[in-house]
Amino acid sequence: SRHSRPPACPPSGGNSVQGQACTDAAVGAAGIRVKLAPPSLSRAPLMTLTSCLRCLAPLILLALSACAAAPPEVELKGERFRIEIARSPDEQARGLMFRDHLDADAGMLFVYNAMAPRSFWMRNCRIPLDILFFDGGGKLVGEALGVPPCNASQCPSYNGGGAPAQYVLELNAGTARRLGLQRGDALTLPEL
Repeated sequence: SRHSRPPACPPSGGNSVQGQACTDAAVGAAGIRVKLAPPSLSRAPLMTLTSCLRCLAPLILLALSACAAAPPEVELKGERFRIEIARSPDEQARGLMFRDHLDADAGMLFVYNAMAPRSFWMRNCRIPLDILFFDGGGKLVGEALGVPPCNASQCPSYNGGGAPAQYVLELNAGTARRLGLQRGDALTLPEL
């Protein structure tokens, strides 16, 4: 029949290797003979898989880095801001110093363990900022708006009126006025 199976491998001789598949087999009833390598000696599937992984690896890494790289956000008066979080004393001391630019939808959130009066200065800060002070529940309790950069050795301090704060958010100068912020407005915080 045209759909019969190829003949079985001949007995041990020139066409088979002990314990391995035949290296020579008939295909179909048409009598076409094809050389086949024993499966243990064939590298084509391994090379294909390796080539495929080499092509896919950069795409996988790009996708993973995009997920991992998404910065945290806060929300204020319905507007979202990408933020850097300053938790450690070193991060808080450096803040936004030596930066020449801050995107309109970006800022820095200073996170403290407890409520206390906070004071900020603008030494070596090159960007005018709005400094917003929030209590432990995320309610606006103080602000210093349009604070200018300072390159002098003595720079003024800004405490937002002296109310205890647990979070301080620095945004580009003018943002608070544009949003119409008022004391008591809520800041939606990322999971900290």
